[in-house]
Amino acid sequence: MRADCNGLGVTFRSEGTETRALDGVTFATNHGEFVSIIGASGCGKTTLLRSIAQLVRPSSGTIELIPHPDDPNSDTLLVFQESSLFPWMRVLENATFGLAMRGVEREEREPEALRLLKQFGLAGRERAWPSELSLGMRQRVALIRAFLCKPALLLMDEPFAALDAQTRLELQQELLALWQPTSMSVIFVTHDVDEAILLSDRVMVMSPSGGKMELQLRVPLSQPRNTGDLTSPEFVAIKREVLKQLAPAKEQAMHA
Repeated sequence: MRADCNGLGVTFRSEGTETRALDGVTFATNHGEFVSIIGASGCGKTTLLRSIAQLVRPSSGTIELIPHPDDPNSDTLLVFQESSLFPWMRVLENATFGLAMRGVEREEREPEALRLLKQFGLAGRERAWPSELSLGMRQRVALIRAFLCKPALLLMDEPFAALDAQTRLELQQELLALWQPTSMSVIFVTHDVDEAILLSDRVMVMSPSGGKMELQLRVPLSQPRNTGDLTSPEFVAIKREVLKQLAPAKEQAMHA
């Protein structure tokens, strides 16, 4: 699926005051593309994702979600920073919840879920409660649940932000392993420059005001990627450009 945003604006009104969260954001993604969006805190990244997911109504501009000509699937799914597992459901029930809501029979939905749970180190945890899992394990289950639903467009709002560095690297690799065999489009919000470059086909930097995309860079690294790419000359060059774009916002914050 392609996502086209044109002149997107979002204004929140509360007690007689207005807050402009987005102001004229314009960009487009391609079918099957993995795009990361990075920017200063408060620039509107989460509001942008929620607008694309139709959880926030734009005040101006348009959002058009265009299915691939060969695939009528138009499903969109948003993954939050928190794992959002249901505490009253066991791991396997959580993993297959989306399919169950679509009416997929247990005999059809559980084998693939069990395969993915085993692939990502959760074999033997199928009957565990979320409270018995580490944060990284819970986020793995949330990822598996999202991919089992096979959305055309997956929106991810800093899903690894709360994880330690080692677990974060592991989840990044597992996300790529889940995504690469699919034709799914992904829009991924993060504060982590390394994460954005490692995962993405393209990195976009939002302006501090949320008014536009200040920078869009194609990542010239072939898939699949691994942590060895973090020190490649191509990776370092892109990181330098992104940090250069982010530097003014950081300097303004320091002197505010």
